[in-house]
Amino acid sequence: MEIIKIDAIGSTNSYLKDLLLKESLDKPLVVQTQDQFGGRGQRGNTWVSEPGKNLTFSVLWPFEGLPAQDQFQVNMAVSLALFKVLNDYELPDVKVKWPNDILSGNTKICGILIENLLRGPYLAHSIIGIGLNVNQRSFIGLPKANSMAGVMRHSYDLDTVLMALLMALEDNLKDIQLHGKALKQTYEHHLFRKGEPVVFDLSSGETLEGTIMGVTDLGQLRVLPTNGFERRFGFQEIKLRY
Repeated sequence: MEIIKIDAIGSTNSYLKDLLLKESLDKPLVVQTQDQFGGRGQRGNTWVSEPGKNLTFSVLWPFEGLPAQDQFQVNMAVSLALFKVLNDYELPDVKVKWPNDILSGNTKICGILIENLLRGPYLAHSIIGIGLNVNQRSFIGLPKANSMAGVMRHSYDLDTVLMALLMALEDNLKDIQLHGKALKQTYEHHLFRKGEPVVFDLSSGETLEGTIMGVTDLGQLRVLPTNGFERRFGFQEIKLRY
């Protein structure tokens, strides 16, 4: 994959979206920066990263013939690529926290923001933003944040980790339509707190106690309340307490 390296930028996702408006891009493209000062995360949150310590990059991936209704396969493929690399680096207890955060134990190592661009009923491009905490050791005001170095007690070469990630992403994305069912099974197998009683905060302001059962093909979280029937929730509708 071609890699564009930029010293500092507001958002690598926004850079690729702007580039796509100007050019016809039909091959994967990576934009990486040492200092992302306007990074975005899920639910409208910002992503703060110490310059030069972590990996902050976005991948533009073109698709042909992937139905828009199957776009959650991209989330699963990306999450599992990150899971594989962190597992290969022997981080302990790596899990995927729905919809696409990566944890080691109870601490967040990586955040993912995927923005999909449609062409009619099909997915044309995905812009996959990844913030992986690699060598940062201090996360003031973020008690649940951690890094590879914070967990393993030694530093890593950023370029080596990036190459491993890009290889894993390419492997998972290039034949995504052939592996949809297997992706879902593997994603659910590594889902954080699956099968355990947990507490959620709902967008309505209510609290829900229940058990994570898995995800739907559309990416909704399946929850079995302590008293009641299974319910399904979209990204903005529910937040896990942990």
